Amino acid sequence: MGQRQAKASVANMPNWTQLGKMGIDRQVLEASGELDRLLAGEESGIMTLRLRTGLVDITTDATLRIVADSEGRPVLQVNGIDKEKM
Repeated sequence: MGQRQAKASVANMPNWTQLGKMGIDRQVLEASGELDRLLAGEESGIMTLRLRTGLVDITTDATLRIVADSEGRPVLQVNGIDKEKM
């Protein structure tokens, strides 16, 4: 099944507060040039993400890509990195 690219802008990106809880910071993405890559439909470089909830604390390396959901809205896809295959 192919992935659909989504036209995205900073304005229609998923909620930055929610993304921040996963370690995805808008200012860091902008400063590193990764935000421009994402908005151009490209995959980001490898970054470390940390998801913390009341029950779990997960840290993983991943790449990001903006894809379209079933209704055509841009969503952030997180692609985990298998370090054993690197």
